[in-house]
Amino acid sequence: MGDSGQPDDNRSRGIDARHARGVQFGDNSLQYINFGPVVRSAYLAEVHRIAPAELLDRDAELARLAAFCTADGPGAYQRWEAEPGAGMTALLSWFVLHPPPSVRVVSFFAIARRAEQDTRDAFVDVVLEQLVELTDGTMPGHLTRATGEAHLLSRYTDAARACEQRGERLVLVVDGLDARRNASGVATLLPDRLVGEMRVVLGTDVGWRVPADLPPRHPLRERTRPHPLPPFVGPAERARRKAEAARRKADAARRADERTRREAEAARRAEEQARHKAEAARLAEEQARREAEVARRKADESARREAEREQAAAEKRRNVQRQIDEWQAAEAQRVSLAARAAAVRRALTFVVGWTALFVLLTWLALGWARPGIAGILSAQLVAGGLAAAIVLVPAAFRLGGAYAPAPASPAAWIDRSRYGLLLQLIAFPVLVVVGGAMASDYLDYRDHRQLERSLGIAGALPSFDEVVAAFFLLLVAGGCVWAGWCLAARSVRPWEERHREQQRAYREAVGGRGTRPRR
Repeated sequence: MGDSGQPDDNRSRGIDARHARGVQFGDNSLQYINFGPVVRSAYLAEVHRIAPAELLDRDAELARLAAFCTADGPGAYQRWEAEPGAGMTALLSWFVLHPPPSVRVVSFFAIARRAEQDTRDAFVDVVLEQLVELTDGTMPGHLTRATGEAHLLSRYTDAARACEQRGERLVLVVDGLDARRNASGVATLLPDRLVGEMRVVLGTDVGWRVPADLPPRHPLRERTRPHPLPPFVGPAERARRKAEAARRKADAARRADERTRREAEAARRAEEQARHKAEAARLAEEQARREAEVARRKADESARREAEREQAAAEKRRNVQRQIDEWQAAEAQRVSLAARAAAVRRALTFVVGWTALFVLLTWLALGWARPGIAGILSAQLVAGGLAAAIVLVPAAFRLGGAYAPAPASPAAWIDRSRYGLLLQLIAFPVLVVVGGAMASDYLDYRDHRQLERSLGIAGALPSFDEVVAAFFLLLVAGGCVWAGWCLAARSVRPWEERHREQQRAYREAVGGRGTRPRR
């Protein structure tokens, strides 16, 4: 101790004044008294603003909340979920303002329309202030965002124990947790170690999920089913439903009266039906008699029509069979040996006659002056006639009796198409002019070579001019063969088409019945 009788100053000695409301300190006769401010939260005023003036039709939900907050048990968290507008905030704010006895409520309402009340920092400020008030302490000095959350988590335990010492229970009520507010981290600030029978009540939307960054042993990770909050039905809606119920009751009464009236009408109709029953029986008997008469007439008419149809079908079958027989007879006549011989004879007469006529005209034109040329041209015409015979004779044999041209008629061999007429008009003059010129040159060259051989001037081989003339004569002969071939093919084509048309008409007439016609 010093000379003044006071203890020596030992500034290294510490003093724990965390829960003191004031501190007195000083040396000798100079004393200092410092009183820290006592915290008093005003958040209930905010709750009064959002709470309804009267809570209607929520007695069951309030009773369940009160039972959870006052009962003993292991479950420390209770979660309620509801759709937006169902009245969750009204229910929880009313419960905060009217808690059960011996229950101290610390609350936080995340208000979406107010940005300052919908953040993680707002939760720390509001809840920490209420917890400090419960411990009769002061706000921590130099509180920052980095240290505020740690003070909040420690104050949960201090406040719960303070309430337990006073015979009360601490209840934390948090409303407005949804998927968007999960991102702000409010759920991660909820206590994970609860002491003194502390309870936590959460209000979430439907489908709310536990944040992934919660501690592994946090009570919210336990799989518990939330309590659904049914939508609130206001006075207007209840009045509407009562009016609807009254209307339905009136409708039921009206339908009952209508049913009674219908039953009376049904009884009257039954009596009327009984009265008409005898008349109906009589009419039924009369109708049966008439129906029997009609049925008999219909049967007679049907039998008559069926007989007519059978007669018509038989007549049709006879006609078809007659056509088949006629066609088979005609086909047999057409392909008979005599008919085919006659057709071949007509074809040969056609070829030989007209070839002979052209040969005669050639001799009449050139035979008196140049018989050698006429002979060569006649040979070429005969080659064309042979080509026509090669085409025409097999076709005539195949057609048989269906081939019956008039050999003396020009229409039997003249092609009346534009191309055919042009070919036939120029064929004979070209043959006479070109063939006659080539034949004349050939004969002149041959006679000249024979003269030179007789004089011993020329050799045995023909000259070049003689070979060229002979080559052109062969070309003219080939043209005659081609012309005869074409004229014969064109002259027989109409008869083949006529025969095919007759076969087609026969098949359509008999409908596929009968034998296949021979070609």
